[in-house]
Amino acid sequence: AALGEVRANLALGRLRAGDPAGALAGLREAAEAGADGPELHLGMAEALAALGREAEAAAAYRQALDARPDWILAANNLAWLLVTAEDPDTRDPEEAVRWAERAASDSQRQDAHVLDTLVIAYEALGRIDDARRTLEEALALLAAHPDEALEASLREHPARLDP
Repeated sequence: AALGEVRANLALGRLRAGDPAGALAGLREAAEAGADGPELHLGMAEALAALGREAEAAAAYRQALDARPDWILAANNLAWLLVTAEDPDTRDPEEAVRWAERAASDSQRQDAHVLDTLVIAYEALGRIDDARRTLEEALALLAAHPDEALEASLREHPARLDP
């Protein structure tokens, strides 16, 4: 398993360096060498998502969450994928809302990125009042902890529009 862990770490480095195909190949080799765990599955999910392989990415995010159910990052990323997927068989706004609500709850609703995902998920289900309330929460958080790029993105949401 030690060799598998080394391979996994090297592959995750490739992912951070912007080489999702190389990272995916390395993570698969690491798994064959005995590496396992939520980080491996999250890395595979991120590599698969970057490669546009949405259904496989969603499955890998679910594996990461099976191993570590309270992982805010994995839950948020799965929710984002499920609500933004181009593949209609992968897109599932209802499941996205469940994961995004869980991530929001686990982060005590103090992570504006997580709330952004929840806004998009609510919008996808037509829950515009919930989207507006959550959007205002996210913007209030950003008033205390500025993030200009996220704030600009939040201000583009359809929920900002008057009914």
